[in-house]
Amino acid sequence: MACASLTGLAQYSRDPKTEWHLNSHATRQSLQYAVANLPYKGGNTMTGMALNYILQNNFKANVGLRPDSRKIGVLVTDGKSQDEIIVNSQKLRDSGIELYAIGVKDADENELRSIASHPDDIHMYNVKDFSFLLDIVDDLTVNLCNSVKGLGTVSHILD
Repeated sequence: MACASLTGLAQYSRDPKTEWHLNSHATRQSLQYAVANLPYKGGNTMTGMALNYILQNNFKANVGLRPDSRKIGVLVTDGKSQDEIIVNSQKLRDSGIELYAIGVKDADENELRSIASHPDDIHMYNVKDFSFLLDIVDDLTVNLCNSVKGLGTVSHILD
């Protein structure tokens, strides 16, 4: 299943960094190349800081956000946050951003629930290892496309 969307990506550890903005890739091939060549950013897990960062820097018109688009954030983390996540995830949801939370390996399921929009069974995933991400791709794709409902905006956050 394919759905049209603009995709931005920010990566985080101690210091969040935008890898590309919503308007950076005009073709699927360009986006796939960027994903394949994405450097891994290891280090701390400052998830609250990352959530605040994307609210302040990534969901903005000057980096590709269209006023009529749905705002969707997808957080992928492989650990327990070392800072407070509840307030910043609530700020995103209060700003009209629908949040998906994907945990890998040592992710804290309660934190994922605190970040994800409701209902959890659509917006939250937790897998044992990165290789198991393939097991959720179809379900996640369907749920994301249903969220987008046409043209929309998806911003990914990777830890």
